Amino acid sequence: MTGEAPLDYRVLSVARGVAGAYALRLLADLGARCAQLDWQPDRPGDWPPSPAFRRYFTHLVDVVEKKGTVEGIRDRLAALAPHFDLIIIRLLRGRAAGG
Repeated sequence: MTGEAPLDYRVLSVARGVAGAYALRLLADLGARCAQLDWQPDRPGDWPPSPAFRRYFTHLVDVVEKKGTVEGIRDRLAALAPHFDLIIIRLLRGRAAGG
């Protein structure tokens, strides 16, 4: 073992909630340089109320707070994409009826 991280990627997540944070956490644990764009306030049910739970997902992740809309994020992605190897995206406005 050389001690090098298995992943030498730059990763950005614009996903909301635990699913995107979990994917980002796994990549950070494997050595990827990760950033989370916090672009909207949390919705009820997005996160458990425990601050320790949130800290687990943001450890080794650069969190940038820049509030915006779905449309604004979509517009920014073209400018952000060249700076990252992978972008995790989940841009839903709300939950669909019945699910």
